[in-house]
Amino acid sequence: MLAIILILAFTHIKLSILHEIRVANIQLSHDSKYIPAYHLHTIGIFPINTLHDCIYLCHDNDYCRTATYFDSTSDTMCSLFEENSFVGRIVSMTTTMSIVISFNLCPNGFSEPQHICFGLPESIQPPVTVQYALDNLRFTQTWVLRTYYPIIFPTRFYLPSFTSGVVQIFDWPSLTLISNMTFPFTIYSFDMNFLGSFLLTSRTTYDMYYYTTLQNWTDSSANFYPAYLSDDYLVALTNGGSKIYVRNVTTNQPLFNITIANTTNWWARILNQQLYVTSSNGLRRIDLTQGVSATPVLLMSNFSSKELFLDASSRLYIEQDNPTKNNSFVYDIQGNLLAKYTLGSKVIGRASKYTFYMLNNYGYALSFCQYP
Repeated sequence: MLAIILILAFTHIKLSILHEIRVANIQLSHDSKYIPAYHLHTIGIFPINTLHDCIYLCHDNDYCRTATYFDSTSDTMCSLFEENSFVGRIVSMTTTMSIVISFNLCPNGFSEPQHICFGLPESIQPPVTVQYALDNLRFTQTWVLRTYYPIIFPTRFYLPSFTSGVVQIFDWPSLTLISNMTFPFTIYSFDMNFLGSFLLTSRTTYDMYYYTTLQNWTDSSANFYPAYLSDDYLVALTNGGSKIYVRNVTTNQPLFNITIANTTNWWARILNQQLYVTSSNGLRRIDLTQGVSATPVLLMSNFSSKELFLDASSRLYIEQDNPTKNNSFVYDIQGNLLAKYTLGSKVIGRASKYTFYMLNNYGYALSFCQYP
């Protein structure tokens, strides 16, 4: 590996403050490519000319923390990812010349996911703990809307309504409404991937619907609760039950089912082919690559948990299931507590190189907050 420090001068205006230097520590991993842990953390693939072009492209992107440079006989490409490289996998690549570019925004003495690190010199914007960021948020916008499954894409914000079939699409982070999508049923869960495929479940019939550019299908074989996509798997939970369905993401063919005895599974996310599931008695991790032999690993058992979201630094945002619905917790993927938020539930965090954003989905109001 080759480690270098990149310091570039440029102009960026945020909150009426002029920042002229963005810094990062960079490591180059030769003959390798990056596989993202979460399918929504891919920013895009872009044509470029040189390795330096790829480095600068990621460096100048507000969300890019990892890139892969490909140099083949026909063209050179640069893949950008929002994730820190420790979140996904760096794998060997021998057929094509490729280099993984890993950006570390944290100065010495700080690390993600315990801290939120920014792309500015420590003297201008130092890292903060997750708890400090949550304690010092400022509210910027609120929607009167009930939703369970908002999705933040690199440049888009998808906001599905829980009371209709409408999904509003906003520009990110300006939150300017761009367009609407309408599905012919009331939406319960909503997921999508980088290629523009959509996976939904119905709030009234509990059927599962999959829309792609090549095919559409409906599955009525069970009462599906939320359903989720990854690059390899489609996972659906049962309505208030303990059974988990695992399917092939392309064909919807059943692969295997998992039943966790004496629990009600509520929410899930797939990270690095590991299924994280919240339930009536804690948080579990299931290695999907093990198939029917997979054994759920209990990471946290101290409270009943529901909604689950994750960010590009592998932080898990988990809602506590209680009557007040006003407590959320942030954990790492090992089940270690990072922060507690007591002003709302169903929170989602996302950090750029300047700002930590949080969506607070409480009741019929969705609030947009940020630090600093």
